[in-house]
Amino acid sequence: MLILLRNACFYLLMYKIILTFIIMGFLQLQGIASVQVIAHAQIPQGQTFIAFLSQSKEVESAIALFRDKTYPFFLCDEGFRAHIPTMPEEKTGEFILTAEVVMKDKRAFFCETPVNIIPLDYKRIDFSLPPAKKSLTKGSIMVDEWAIIEEVLLKESPLKLWEGKFLKPVPGITTMAFGVREYINNKYRNRHRGWDLRSPIGTKVKVPNNGKVVLTDKFKAFGGTVVVDHGQGVFSLFFHLSKIFVKAGNYLNKGDILGLTGNTGISSGPHLHWGLSVHNVRVEPKSWVLTVMP
Repeated sequence: MLILLRNACFYLLMYKIILTFIIMGFLQLQGIASVQVIAHAQIPQGQTFIAFLSQSKEVESAIALFRDKTYPFFLCDEGFRAHIPTMPEEKTGEFILTAEVVMKDKRAFFCETPVNIIPLDYKRIDFSLPPAKKSLTKGSIMVDEWAIIEEVLLKESPLKLWEGKFLKPVPGITTMAFGVREYINNKYRNRHRGWDLRSPIGTKVKVPNNGKVVLTDKFKAFGGTVVVDHGQGVFSLFFHLSKIFVKAGNYLNKGDILGLTGNTGISSGPHLHWGLSVHNVRVEPKSWVLTVMP
């Protein structure tokens, strides 16, 4: 009788232990299941979209995977979020955005959501260059200069510096929109990867948001150039400047003057070229002026 009682107590104890593990496992799985990746359902070509992780208090880190590329999630006021860039020639259709999530207790899992890239009708723009500037489009001049610029774009800082909407750096009208197909002297050159704003030579250029100057130079093809790091893979690029007032290492506040507009480099007239780079992909800058990007 005593042996039977001991066996019963043993099995009851084992049952409680197993039940406890089952409940703990269920609660852990429930915690994982509550974390979901949320993103824009539709995004036009060339735009930046944002992915959020819901219920991310227990998340330690995460990486977004989209179209064979990876993008980091950063912790912000709204939780973990990632900026995903798209190119103006991005393939359209529905694609899967995957988040690889690591919890604070080191458990890892994947969650997914569909994203639909929709087409935009980017027009053709023809312009001509004077004979003195035609030579700048030939040879390795642009390639060599871009290599210098890209070197700083690849050095991403985890600290977010920008706040709120971006400012339009000069008040001029658009002379060439982002994403249009550029033809120089009737020859296809490339997609235009910035926002060109008409500005008389000498117009003050405001930095669109807080950031650190990481490059200044007087290039042959890009002209007077300033690159500002806004943090977390977001950079502003300013080309064709006539004067530069800042140096690499300077920290600027939104609205500070960084230089003056010009007509230097491959330029058919006085204007400012403002490019926005997100994880080394040039995206449409205007949306960052119209919308707050957290």
